[in-house]
Amino acid sequence: MTSFRSACSILTHWFFGALVLLSLAGCQSFASLQKPEVSLIGLQVAEIGLMEQQWQVALRVTNPNERELTLKTLDYVLYVDNKKFASGMNQSAVTLPARGSTQVTTTVTTSLLSILNQLSGLTNTKDEVPYRVTGTARITGWALPISFDHASKVKLPALQ
Repeated sequence: MTSFRSACSILTHWFFGALVLLSLAGCQSFASLQKPEVSLIGLQVAEIGLMEQQWQVALRVTNPNERELTLKTLDYVLYVDNKKFASGMNQSAVTLPARGSTQVTTTVTTSLLSILNQLSGLTNTKDEVPYRVTGTARITGWALPISFDHASKVKLPALQ
């Protein structure tokens, strides 16, 4: 009976030791995970209604890592001219190639009041408007969301 308990104890210690080593190996592989970079590449009116507008927001998601990643969700807030414009989320998983980028297009809805507020602030700007896109990305195989924050300027189309 003692040898049976001893064997069970050894197997239990071996099992938990192997589990710890596998967990550390998994952490090691993701310890070097670099954050994907997210930037705005397009904003287009999709549908105009009296009280709401729908927009197609095109984002460029760049993977700086040496391995392919699967982006499960991209949850973001878009600010234009330092004012919240809209928030959105992708609807399906996207593969990010190693050291490559992919376009993610989502549809967002804004209200007439928010658009009028945005346009009133744009009258004082020249040909470029600052924007900022912030949010979180969920990557397959990674338990925690990865935050991102990117700011730049976008050129306004010429009005004729």
